[in-house]
Amino acid sequence: MSGWPPATLETGDRGVEHEAFHLVAAGVCRYLDELAARANGERGPLAPEVVRLVAAWRALLRRHARGADGRCAGCGHRRWWLPPAHRNGELCTVWQVAVGYFLRRVPRR
Repeated sequence: MSGWPPATLETGDRGVEHEAFHLVAAGVCRYLDELAARANGERGPLAPEVVRLVAAWRALLRRHARGADGRCAGCGHRRWWLPPAHRNGELCTVWQVAVGYFLRRVPRR
């Protein structure tokens, strides 16, 4: 549906980190697609707002997609002074929040 996941998720190293990120991104995208589909089927006053929030999250996640070097394109290069071999490809904080709320489903209070 939304041109998602971004094409940049397909580039770069095909190592374990790349594959793991691709699986995480696909899971988050699937959740957002399902949420948007449910909201589009609703007639309540919040449905358009849900669609709007989903679109905003997609835009934010596209901005923070991994670049060809395997690191977040939106956050810049943390630890830029280290040689590339010593920079890890961990998820940026935007993706950490997306995983926490959309995949792990934070318990309701």
